[in-house]
Amino acid sequence: MEDQKQPIESEEREIDLIDLMGRFFSWLGKACKSALLNISYFLIRNFYFYIAAIVLVVLLTILQSRFADKYYYCEMVVQSKAINATEAVNLVNNWNYKIQLPDTLIGGIKSINGTFVLDYNRDGFGDDFEVYDGKFSRDTVMVNNRLSDEFCVQAQIFNADNRITLDEIKKELFEYLESDSWVINCNKIRQEENRAMIARIDKEIAVLDSLKETEYFNASERYKMDKNGALMMVSEKDKHLYHNDIIKLLAQKQEVERNFYPEPFKIKQDFSTPMESVNNMFNNFKQNCIIVLIIVTLAALLFDQRKSIRRLIQKSKRKDD
Repeated sequence: MEDQKQPIESEEREIDLIDLMGRFFSWLGKACKSALLNISYFLIRNFYFYIAAIVLVVLLTILQSRFADKYYYCEMVVQSKAINATEAVNLVNNWNYKIQLPDTLIGGIKSINGTFVLDYNRDGFGDDFEVYDGKFSRDTVMVNNRLSDEFCVQAQIFNADNRITLDEIKKELFEYLESDSWVINCNKIRQEENRAMIARIDKEIAVLDSLKETEYFNASERYKMDKNGALMMVSEKDKHLYHNDIIKLLAQKQEVERNFYPEPFKIKQDFSTPMESVNNMFNNFKQNCIIVLIIVTLAALLFDQRKSIRRLIQKSKRKDD
């Protein structure tokens, strides 16, 4: 009897679960439909707010395009040979360029920031730049994608045609970075280590060259006498050529010399010529739309629910009394 009751209980549980899922999706559909209707009614009741918002966005965009100074975004990628990218980025962001640059150029600069180069596919080449807005992201995924030997200098300038501004920024920035005592010390150590590595490789190549020129079969040791005075022939030594070893060492030396850049920093991508302003009409329109729509929606919501808000205020006053 117990065995016969067990399947019936399982079937009842399955039926209850299916019924529960059906009720849930039915409730979810009704809730979505009700929400869409309420939003539609809300927009219809307060359509004049959104008409005013559209007019306000257009007016703001026109005013900004006519009176606001246009600024342009430029990037320069630098490879750091002496210090890691984090130290280099901190140095750039701590640079007070307003003191070092001429007064005639400061007015044409909006901001100069250092940021990280991101490598998403881990192939050693940068794919994007991390946006710097006063602080960097602490996201582990983004931190792990930062290149350790490259950083980016982001400059925003007001004059797109003034290449002199970018060249002057680059010149003064490198003078500032290369005059730092920590950078000088690290670069000196790096140069000494590279010279020692090259000298060691040259020494190993010389040793292999000398072994290559040695007689692999020494005639004086070909015949030897054993203890009983009998003549004994010594087997010939195995010959070994060192050409492949020498070629590998030469390749290592070339790799060290190729990376042995004497300066602590190397430009990988110079400042690009700015083509389109950051605060152009389209970007201003998008930004104004988002800000104005949020403000107008809040204002329309308060106006639409003004009666409910009054009742709540009156109830709270009565309770206080």
